[in-house]
Amino acid sequence: PSVDEELVREFYANFTSNELTEVFVRGIKVRISSKAINEFFELLDFEDDEYSSLMRIIEAENL
Repeated sequence: PSVDEELVREFYANFTSNELTEVFVRGIKVRISSKAINEFFELLDFEDDEYSSLMRIIEAENL
């Protein structure tokens, strides 16, 4: 496995609850957000993609 694959595996192994806002990866506390993950992997942050838009609608309906 590549380094990225190992990081992802460790992230998910430590991501034990969907209510967590942080998780430890290689001894470093990592914020759980799309922005934080995209920054780590040097990816663009797409806040207005179709999935995010749909999730905002669903969350608003559940309020």
